[in-house]
Amino acid sequence: MAYIVTTQIRATATFRTAAGVLSNTTAVCTVKAPDGTTTTPSVTNDSTGVYHADISLDQAGTWYIEWQGSVTVIAASDTAISVRKSYVDL
Repeated sequence: MAYIVTTQIRATATFRTAAGVLSNTTAVCTVKAPDGTTTTPSVTNDSTGVYHADISLDQAGTWYIEWQGSVTVIAASDTAISVRKSYVDL
């Protein structure tokens, strides 16, 4: 699945302790755009251990989204997504 340039997506992350219990943490979302620039969008704590960040996709290419947590939970995960121009814009 490819997203279209100008789309805004909601990236989510869930953090758990080693025992599998949902746990709040200091969550950081880092986004790398196709041109190599990185940003850290605002992160919202939706409920215990569950976070989201809204990301505006303003370039075609591969975007990378990485979540990191610390404090009682130390974790990291990453995702790559594909963004393309609209067929109307081709």
